[in-house]
Amino acid sequence: MKNSTKSSSLILTPDGGILLGIEKGNSRPFRLLWSRSFSKKSPLPGSFLRGISGLTSKTAMLLSSDSVSTLQATLPPLNQTETRLALLGSIAQEENNSGVKWALDYHIWPPRRERRSTEGKRDISVAYARHDFLQRETEKAHSIGIRPTVMVPGYIALDSLYRQSLPETERRNHVWNLVYLGRDERFLCVGDSGGLLFTRSLPHDLSEGSESEEYFHQLATQVERSNFYARQAERSLVVEKIILCGEPQLVHLLAGKLAEQEGPPSEIWHPQGMFEQDKEDLPADSILPLAVAVTALGKGLFNLALEKSRTRILREVRNRVLTTTGILAVLIVPLLLMGEFWTLAAQKTVLEDGRQQLSLAQGRAESAAVAYLRDRTLQSRRQNIRDFGLDRPAFGDLLRNLGNKAPSKVKFKDITLTRGSPGDYRLFIEGTANGRSSEHAQGTFMCFTDSLNNYSILLGGRAPQSLVIDGQERDGEGKSRVEFALEYKVKEEVRR
Repeated sequence: MKNSTKSSSLILTPDGGILLGIEKGNSRPFRLLWSRSFSKKSPLPGSFLRGISGLTSKTAMLLSSDSVSTLQATLPPLNQTETRLALLGSIAQEENNSGVKWALDYHIWPPRRERRSTEGKRDISVAYARHDFLQRETEKAHSIGIRPTVMVPGYIALDSLYRQSLPETERRNHVWNLVYLGRDERFLCVGDSGGLLFTRSLPHDLSEGSESEEYFHQLATQVERSNFYARQAERSLVVEKIILCGEPQLVHLLAGKLAEQEGPPSEIWHPQGMFEQDKEDLPADSILPLAVAVTALGKGLFNLALEKSRTRILREVRNRVLTTTGILAVLIVPLLLMGEFWTLAAQKTVLEDGRQQLSLAQGRAESAAVAYLRDRTLQSRRQNIRDFGLDRPAFGDLLRNLGNKAPSKVKFKDITLTRGSPGDYRLFIEGTANGRSSEHAQGTFMCFTDSLNNYSILLGGRAPQSLVIDGQERDGEGKSRVEFALEYKVKEEVRR
């Protein structure tokens, strides 16, 4: 069956919702057909719903981002049933709750270029949600006359829309961090042409603008951490570009903050430009509804709808009718030849044996999935221990020598060892040098810095980051002191 050229999206709110429709455009990829708001007091007219049903059978429903989770798994080649059982086991392990019924959809990544220990296995991205939650959302849509065939959260829909906006030449070997800042939802998702690696929700500004500088610094930090996590993940993706979209004011402020940091370049993306429309420019808060409508055209990686399509429902009903008819036809012959009693007894025996075999097979499959996941976890832990032992720097002697080189009058406030790029370690030392007088305190400080500058493992020796000389004479413990903050680079030889 060919993909429909028209689709609609449904966004429900506590008081009502929004229903909009799109189709494939001419000058742009898509065209907005209609947008209708409704409420409990003013529902959608039946004639309007019947008109939509005649235009398209594809309707996507927007799910809240916090109701859908994602994870990554690596499995050997399995059939569809075995793969779903193994993924359900991974979800139960991730959620620490095996009693919940989950609905899932998954996407298989292309093979890696260098698989090493994962030779013959497949990387899989999984999106999942509680089955009872999806059932409730589906019933809400049915109550207003809509049958959703696609159900996705905003971050999956927006990621799919961005993939379609890329030229064919940029889709290959292109890794991005897509950041969305809207009024209601704020999130980021990291992926490439092969799939969606992970997503993270972003906080709102609880100060309501009074501490915006601190808020956008926090956002920029979270974006940088997600870039670092992508490099450390199993596929080792290096983010090449940060894509920003959403409310214009928020997006421009975050872009300015990211420009102050070292990292991938940022770029502001306007997804509304992919849609033709007859009215004024589309508002920023229409991005997610439009992206969800595009997924109904068959352009998304995931779909959590319990009813994938109307044709599928009709096909299942038809198959059940044909199966029932075939069984009845088969039963007529033995009933006529051998009598009703012997036929029923034979059928009961066969069905009972079949149920037992099915139960045994299902038990073996579940046991195999659990055993595989346990073995996978154990192997991962062993590998992490081996990697940690090989790559762990030996800083014990450095810290012990640091204490030995410090005069008795030097008191440490903080010693911090940070890592930048691989092999680049920085040592930050904060403390005070005390003395009977300011000259004595300064002499203690100079003695300490000279011993550090002559320490072969440390590089630096430049002017202190901060230096405060308090020359006021005090009684007791409060004599003259020098407060200092020093920075040194640790030589590569300190590593094993």
